Amino acid sequence: MPGGDVWFVGYPENRFDVAHNLPILRRGYIASIPTIDFGGQKQFLIDAQVYPGSSGSPVLGRIGNKYRLLGVLTRIMIRNEQLQAIPSNVGLGVQQSLGLGIVLKANLVMELVEEAKRRVIPRVKTDDEPAVSSDDMGETPPKKQ
Repeated sequence: MPGGDVWFVGYPENRFDVAHNLPILRRGYIASIPTIDFGGQKQFLIDAQVYPGSSGSPVLGRIGNKYRLLGVLTRIMIRNEQLQAIPSNVGLGVQQSLGLGIVLKANLVMELVEEAKRRVIPRVKTDDEPAVSSDDMGETPPKKQ
């Protein structure tokens, strides 16, 4: 729901609680209609002070009486000669943040996880297999003596 609270956890500008090695918890609001794909992509906007270093931050929101994963923060919008989206891990110099973050929707994140599992799990090392075979490296295996 637009205007709904969201929380995200991360390392803005590489800041964190050094003494306890903990990330920073930040708050924002949903700034676009989440059921509509913003810009034709499986993403939505949040209104929050998002800085480089926040990419990959999980974005949580209340659904019913529980907090759920809504998506993953990927980029920030900046003011420049023209409005553009850039990765949030890129140094900005003197460019000004608009206070808007772009979030990949949770269903897209889950699709990516399922695809990774489909491709990776069959290749996971068992105790009697090498972690990486010479076929994976494009090399000819050494001859056994």
